[in-house]
Amino acid sequence: MKHGKTKNMKRIFLLSIFITLISFVNVNSQTAQNPAINEVTRSDNSNEELKGFVLDLKNHTALPYANIYALHKNKGTVSNEKGHFAINISGLDETDTLRFQYIGYKTRNLTINELGKSSVVYLKEDIINLSEILIFGSEPDPVAIVKKVLENKDLNYKNTTTKNQ
Repeated sequence: MKHGKTKNMKRIFLLSIFITLISFVNVNSQTAQNPAINEVTRSDNSNEELKGFVLDLKNHTALPYANIYALHKNKGTVSNEKGHFAINISGLDETDTLRFQYIGYKTRNLTINELGKSSVVYLKEDIINLSEILIFGSEPDPVAIVKKVLENKDLNYKNTTTKNQ
């Protein structure tokens, strides 16, 4: 009986080592597939892609769903929930400008050449003080509302003799 337990324990131990090794191999392969933050990648069909992050300047948090587009061109993208973006820049020059926009933040324009140095884009909050607006309302008269409902009762409800109304 003791020999059987020892054999099962060895199997469990070897299985756990095997699973751990598979996990490390999987993590390493995923890490190798992810390019660096400020990298321009080129695929086989010569599409160039610029990747980076859009972050808040003050606290360096991600700005999800920021708009990124090339000025005067038909190319653009949106950052994901972690602030990461990837935009196809094939056909664009290094002097072409990308515009970064996010609600509540100042718009920032950067050339592709400037982004090549560091494609982490920081946007500054744009605080706008609004003037005061006063809204006045009157309470509705409940008697007038009930009278109006009773006046339109025939228009709103059909007379039927069946159960299915």
